[in-house]
Amino acid sequence: MARVFITGSADGLGQLAAQRLVEQHHAVVLHARDERRAGEALSAVPGAEQALVGDLSRMEEVKRLAADANATGRFAAVIHNAGVYRASGEDILAVNLLAPYVLTCLMHEPQRLIYLGSGEHWHGDPAPSRIVMRKRIDYADSKLFVLGVFMVLIGLGFKIAAFPFQIWAPDVYQGAPTPSTAFLAVGSKAAGFVLLLRVLFTAVPDITAHWSKLLIFISAVTILYGNLCALPQRNVKRLLGYSSVAQAGYLLLGIAALSQAGQSAILYYLSGYLFTVLGAFTVICLVMRQVDGEDVSTLAGLHQRNPLLAATMALSMISLAGIPPLAGFFGKFLLLKAIIDQGAVDSRYYLLAFTALAGVGISIVYYFGVVRAIYWSKDTNDLSPIQISLPIRLSLYACVIGMLYLGIFPGSAVRWTEIAVKSLHFKG
Repeated sequence: MARVFITGSADGLGQLAAQRLVEQHHAVVLHARDERRAGEALSAVPGAEQALVGDLSRMEEVKRLAADANATGRFAAVIHNAGVYRASGEDILAVNLLAPYVLTCLMHEPQRLIYLGSGEHWHGDPAPSRIVMRKRIDYADSKLFVLGVFMVLIGLGFKIAAFPFQIWAPDVYQGAPTPSTAFLAVGSKAAGFVLLLRVLFTAVPDITAHWSKLLIFISAVTILYGNLCALPQRNVKRLLGYSSVAQAGYLLLGIAALSQAGQSAILYYLSGYLFTVLGAFTVICLVMRQVDGEDVSTLAGLHQRNPLLAATMALSMISLAGIPPLAGFFGKFLLLKAIIDQGAVDSRYYLLAFTALAGVGISIVYYFGVVRAIYWSKDTNDLSPIQISLPIRLSLYACVIGMLYLGIFPGSAVRWTEIAVKSLHFKG
């Protein structure tokens, strides 16, 4: 018979585990966050030895809980049924905020922690600082788990504005203040894709490997939808909203490739996208203060009003279109290369590459429509100079240099991204 400590005993899963252990004649100690839940847990599991009360998210509570439990004897196992595990090197394993004190003070040698939520069993050497995973269960067989991952994918699809969750993007880009739009275009999208990489290729790589067809479809449709809808747009911010949808489709090429080359291409593309979009929205923010409306025609004659603003906006559009020698070109090249490399395995990747190239061709039309308005439009009545401050001028120079440097000298950035994706431990 062993003494077992079960965290989160107030919920059904913890109580079920406790009841099974009681039936097997083990001494069970429950845990709850407050006295009320502790009473409910004891009522649900009448054979339990006692219920300890403490908030595991607060370090002082963990210390007190460990001291209380230690006074009655250590446990043979700790069962934790909610949270996220962490294990690296010589660090002590922490489940959520289940602190090392629980491991060192509550358990006999050898330490054992059973994580009910995922079915993973963790064992350790006599030294509590060395904990390694002995067994890992394949979650791909659990329909409920796959459904949960799919729901997470839907949420991330909404965040990155991928089809069919992209409807919000054009309206928000048009209606929000320009600085907020710039943040959504850069920060939110970058964070969404980084999280998508972590979830698909670190947390559930086995499930992701079965979703290649779905990822190919979403990437292709997102590219076509964004580019085709951007063609008739006259509002420059709404145009960039649909452009953002198309850019999400291009970035999804790296996800669909299911390879480290594709993941590296995503990070490189996001680096160039940062300079490109920030440059474009900085120009829009400055120009729109001087004119009424947000029509593309308001950019007419910009090269005469402020050559730096005109050059930055033009280079941003050219980079987004994927024209050399700017960052957008080499980013699209890396993404397409990652896709074509997978074509030998699945011919659908060739079709996806063709779709991406078609999207690039379509995008040239509306991106160069903006460039044409800046340099060759005659529909301007105001040619008064636009004055910009030194900090803004330096910011624009930084964006231009970033686009050119990443496009002409991509080697160092590509090496950094290759190092970064190794942390995903995906062997695609």
